[in-house]
Amino acid sequence: RGSVDNKRPKSRENLKKFKYGKINQKKNEQNERLKKENRILLSKMMNIDENPSRLHPHKLRLPKSGGQGSLNRVQRYQDLAKITYENQALLSRLQKTGSSYNVSRWEDDRMYHEYLQYQISENAGRV
Repeated sequence: RGSVDNKRPKSRENLKKFKYGKINQKKNEQNERLKKENRILLSKMMNIDENPSRLHPHKLRLPKSGGQGSLNRVQRYQDLAKITYENQALLSRLQKTGSSYNVSRWEDDRMYHEYLQYQISENAGRV
């Protein structure tokens, strides 16, 4: 008489450890790489915070005239200082302005349009 083996096959724990070990190793390597990139980015951001730009209008120094270089260097520095000052003024004005969007009005409009859609669909069969 023939028989069929319906038992579960033996598990291969050593192969599972190998397979999941490789997956975990790849995830760990990726996490370490991301942590390293984040540390580098954080150090760059801290460097920017600690060392202000030399193009700040209050710290902008005009070079001494004469010597090697451009004849209009002083004018370019003055123009750069003016542009930087105007950009900062524009930024402060933009940050002080309020939003022109009214979300509650959007909601009221949506409700009104849904009401109109409902009315049109109710009266569509009365032609």
